[in-house]
Amino acid sequence: MNNTSFSHMLSFVQSVKCGSFSEAGRNIGITASAVSKNVSRLEESYGVRLIRRTTRALVPTDLGLQVFKKLEAILDDLESVENDIQDSISTPRGNISIKLPRVYGGRYIVPLLHNFAQQHPELTFDIMLDDRPTSLIEDKFDLAIHIGDLTDSNLIARKLDEEQLTTCASPEYLVVHGEPNTPDDLDEHQCLILRSQTSGMPEKWRFKAGRKEQSINLKSRFIINDGMALVRGADKGMGIVQLPRNMLGRSIDAGRLKVILQSFQPVATPIYLLYADNNQPNRSKVLIDYLVSKRGVIS
Repeated sequence: MNNTSFSHMLSFVQSVKCGSFSEAGRNIGITASAVSKNVSRLEESYGVRLIRRTTRALVPTDLGLQVFKKLEAILDDLESVENDIQDSISTPRGNISIKLPRVYGGRYIVPLLHNFAQQHPELTFDIMLDDRPTSLIEDKFDLAIHIGDLTDSNLIARKLDEEQLTTCASPEYLVVHGEPNTPDDLDEHQCLILRSQTSGMPEKWRFKAGRKEQSINLKSRFIINDGMALVRGADKGMGIVQLPRNMLGRSIDAGRLKVILQSFQPVATPIYLLYADNNQPNRSKVLIDYLVSKRGVIS
């Protein structure tokens, strides 16, 4: 259906409803002569008479009355669809799929979604907590949070936060083994190492060395693929651990762990909110705006 035929049908329906071209034109927002021409063109296109014109009124023919009832129902449906679209724009609804880093997402983003969901009761959420790399489009996520440097320049990236690698040990461990003064001293200590979820290799520890950064491989009796298990081990005095501050924060605040080698702490790693492009559905836009508004205070 092209725009011209739609205007012809609308003019016809309004003419039958109103009984005059003048009133139909006022309802549509065009002149009476334009309404009359539209109706005539509709009749010409089908080769039938739909309305009898008299000096007093417009009277539909028997066929015109049948056509009127069907076109009226179609136009009502179209109006309903338009209302639904407008309502969806003003009231976000539908499902949002989100990929989050396991610890950061579970600890900081999911609790934020609780407050957001209360504000938007028509929204549902499909959340995957996973540290493995993903393709936002191929894996069909609406949004993702990514920790570290960006590899896909085609995505929109909004910085939300930073992740600070922090080196810690329990006070009990430090009493027994002493506190290292430089990263070189770590060879004499028991270090608890994280096995990468992405590469499967033991993570290197990072430190600031002057204006540069160095990564070092450390030998360990304990290599574990779960960061929170390392935190619990460090809490119990098993050894020294280097992990993001957001994983260690509760233990540090509670005094179970003490920050060490602070002057060698590496530069913080950025945390980004990712999405495919700026042409997002309203449900995603409101969540993007909400998360960006929490920038800098999330963790």
